[in-house]
Amino acid sequence: MPQAASVDREVYRPSGRWRPVTLLWGGLMVTGAGLLVSAALALCSYYGFYFLILMPMLGGLLAGLLGILVVRQAHCRNRLLAGLLGLMIGVVAYLGNYHVDMLRFIGFDNWHRVDALPHYIWFRWQVDTVGKPGQNHGPPWWVMNMIISIVEVGCMGGISASLAWGAAGKPYAEGAGCWMTNKTAQCPAGASAAIVAALDQHSSESLQAAVQPMFSDTDGYCQLEVWMCPRHRDPERDEPMLLTVSEFGPANKDGQRKSAAVARLWTIEPAEMVILARQLPVLATWLQEDAARAGGADLAVEAV
Repeated sequence: MPQAASVDREVYRPSGRWRPVTLLWGGLMVTGAGLLVSAALALCSYYGFYFLILMPMLGGLLAGLLGILVVRQAHCRNRLLAGLLGLMIGVVAYLGNYHVDMLRFIGFDNWHRVDALPHYIWFRWQVDTVGKPGQNHGPPWWVMNMIISIVEVGCMGGISASLAWGAAGKPYAEGAGCWMTNKTAQCPAGASAAIVAALDQHSSESLQAAVQPMFSDTDGYCQLEVWMCPRHRDPERDEPMLLTVSEFGPANKDGQRKSAAVARLWTIEPAEMVILARQLPVLATWLQEDAARAGGADLAVEAV
């Protein structure tokens, strides 16, 4: 569990704001674009390449990417609204699979006949069977078909909603009106406790001693993730910089690592960023590249 910040150190939280016109227009556009996902699912079903659960999960990923696009463009920092948007895109894309298939029978000039869709779904539940095309699958069972549809629409809508929800929670620079960028760096395993203690005490000496480059990840590592507003959007560095400190354990036989956030999105001072850049070259290079894109020198890099 992440530690609580000290009394005078703020933790980033989404403001919940968004751009209504852009969100509404973008939502309508990507919901329409989600019908392309519907068409792909319908084609897979028609040609016998529709794998239960798996195809809706892939469709949910595509629908979620559309949701992320709208969230980013509409500068939506409202997680609930973003999640509902992603859910809508995913559900519409899944139901569109049935709609596209229905149009094969009633004609594509009847694309507006959404009122006939419930009847067609009920028809599909009564005739669909599970198995390879062209083989005898036994009599259809509408109850099982209904359960499968409910599970699939849940998967597709849930995945899409979670991706959009996560995108809305990304750090945002309210004053500059832009999304922050991030960079990660690693320190030796176990360094997170000392780093967080130094930040909590506002001790520059302790922070410099705690932050050291990592040379081996055999025993795991401490990961620092720094977020900041791009320099060309924030020339005076008025926007706060944010830091997440996580501890990663050693890799298992599958290469996976257990992780735990020790401090999440704490605000850090410019002087503390200077120390991080001095101790971790990857952060110094990142700041230099950001300054170069803005056509100027970065304060933290100048101090290195």
